[in-house]
Amino acid sequence: MRRADEILKLVLRLYLLQIFAFLAIWLGSYYPGLDTLLVLLYLILLSMEARLSCKYNRSKKLLIILYWQGPAVLLSLIIAGDFYIKILSQNAIFMLEFWSTPLLPLIVPFAEINYPNRPLYYFVILASPVIVGIYYYILSCRNKDSYNNKTSAGCFKN
Repeated sequence: MRRADEILKLVLRLYLLQIFAFLAIWLGSYYPGLDTLLVLLYLILLSMEARLSCKYNRSKKLLIILYWQGPAVLLSLIIAGDFYIKILSQNAIFMLEFWSTPLLPLIVPFAEINYPNRPLYYFVILASPVIVGIYYYILSCRNKDSYNNKTSAGCFKN
């Protein structure tokens, strides 16, 4: 039960980081360049949080990512699968953009590039929960041993 409490604390910390990053980047968007700086700070803090989960095995790390990014992945699947759910269907893209706000300054340049019917920005927002989850997973695998041995295999070694 102790491990479950630790995992819950990590997930809650990730949710708090997500909420405060949303607020900071939203407020920082009024000053040119500050929002980009805050995105970099968000990614640094996220990598520091990922390092806290390096002691867990692969399934625990994936569980942490699922609890943290699960709601956004569900929204992405609803949008991409064109499912109709009365409450979510009309607001799903807005909620996903809201969830992706900490990354919006990095995603905005994709708004100018069009893929057949939609801007590439749309697809990047749909993929952002998975991209952030992969980022967290890869950084959680870089433990102290991998730095001492000068290897970066981490989660990918046998």
